Amino acid sequence: MRWGITMTENFGDNHYKGYANDYSFIDEIKNNVSNVDIETTKVSVVIPYFERSDKLVRTLNGLQGQSFPIKNIELLICDDGSVGDISSILESYQTFFFDIKYFRNAKNGFGLSKVRNIGIINATFDVIIMLDDDMIPCETLVWNHVSIVKTNVKVISVGFRHHKKTLDIDETDLSRKYSLDQLDWRLKNTTIEEVFNKCKYDTYFSWSFVSGGNLAFDKSIMGDVILFNEKFESWGGEDNEWAYRLYKRGYYFFPNIDAIAIHQDDDDQSKKTLNNPSSVFSLVPPIMDFYKQNDYSSCDIPLVSFWMCNNNRALYIQEAIKSILHFPYRFEIVVVDDGSTDDSVMKIISLNISNLTLIKIPKNTLGYAYKTALDNCRGEYLVQLDSDDYISNMDGLVNLVILAMNSPYGLVYGHHFHVDEQGKYLSPGWKHPICDRRKMLFNAMHVHPPRVIKKRDYSRARPIDTSLDSAVDYDLYSKILEISEGYFYDVDMYAYRQHELSVSKNRLDSQKNNVSKIIKDRLIYYGIYDKCFFDDTIKRDCIVTSHSFDVMEKINNKVK
Repeated sequence: MRWGITMTENFGDNHYKGYANDYSFIDEIKNNVSNVDIETTKVSVVIPYFERSDKLVRTLNGLQGQSFPIKNIELLICDDGSVGDISSILESYQTFFFDIKYFRNAKNGFGLSKVRNIGIINATFDVIIMLDDDMIPCETLVWNHVSIVKTNVKVISVGFRHHKKTLDIDETDLSRKYSLDQLDWRLKNTTIEEVFNKCKYDTYFSWSFVSGGNLAFDKSIMGDVILFNEKFESWGGEDNEWAYRLYKRGYYFFPNIDAIAIHQDDDDQSKKTLNNPSSVFSLVPPIMDFYKQNDYSSCDIPLVSFWMCNNNRALYIQEAIKSILHFPYRFEIVVVDDGSTDDSVMKIISLNISNLTLIKIPKNTLGYAYKTALDNCRGEYLVQLDSDDYISNMDGLVNLVILAMNSPYGLVYGHHFHVDEQGKYLSPGWKHPICDRRKMLFNAMHVHPPRVIKKRDYSRARPIDTSLDSAVDYDLYSKILEISEGYFYDVDMYAYRQHELSVSKNRLDSQKNNVSKIIKDRLIYYGIYDKCFFDDTIKRDCIVTSHSFDVMEKINNKVK
């Protein structure tokens, strides 16, 4: 049965809510979070501590003076091996808060990641605020962090700081408003509009903007096994590397200009360490260098993951793999062998490629193989290569990846041409001139190989239907376009092999049926299936007509 839906003319032209790091939808939801809901929330405040008892007292005094009900605040003081005893200090505050817990690490000053992790793991409540021991919270800091974290479990509320010498701080500093030029180095030489726009649409700025001294998040972050990397044993970078992994898992970073703390800035360490305080990008190279120097699986070292699924493609698999070995950036290759009975596996192993991961699974559906491959990719950018095809134009592919790196698009793709079983040119591939979200979401596949998606957007998208054994490309990339936008880079770079065993030839009827199944599932998911009409006389597999029903608005309002 063929079907169609009615919709507006401009369907597919608007950004959905939550595009890239566009956190505007969080502002809208925040307005619907009631004061009662905020006031009854219980909060765990994690404070890493080392040998600064005088500053810790000022920070505790700031927490005691919060506009938020302090009886709903649990404090976790995580000591990184200080010599001095602060038990009497903590006892003097015990009756004011819900609870005060003290943990001690033997690291002696260089285990900031470790003590932060101790706090996260032992936090009782869902909302966690990270506050350094020298950060005196302004009186509305807890309230403003909670109001953001309550909107979405995948949002990181990033607070700000005002630098001031400890002895110059008085009570008025904790209640007054601060202008942009009075806040920290991240806002130097810019405007608040520029900062907000960069946070929304600049791939790297969104996560490199994060500073661990004042931020908040939901404890469900533990479900993604996101803790601070304890390989960092000197000052700086651990918070940005942590945020980088969160970015890849689809988290949003909200610059919370109302959650301000006073940084007791006697040492002025941040200004000594950062030679170029006008550019947050100065932090990016050290993080990438750290990845190169440490063989540590949680670091997500590769920039790019090439992934492929293989079933009995022994004739072609080596050519496919060899075609990407000269990619110039850090990359890995993830191959899922889906129960091959030929010598594919031996041919893969014989290549002896150190950055290739081979995952062997019993024969399953193609959808299951896709999901297995993608879930095991550690790179920031994911490039699909079928095991019977090959990359023909490396310069074109590099430009495609650079496009993905320097744009907010969740999907970018190039063009292909057809080759025969021996790899000889046959014909140019069919192409649709633009990436048309309307066509992809409700009509048919037109996203040609090769395709590059961000790990971030794969993490946000609805999961692949693992019951599918065909039309899996359509399922995957149309779901990416549910929550992102795409761009077609019209350059030939991919050889698409034509042979009798290819899925597109072998399972044509199955693919048509599965395309209809995928679209029906999408309509049901968005609650608009009852707006469909059914017509067996329609000659195309499915049809979308443009009338008055505003489907796009429903899609755009579906917050991920």
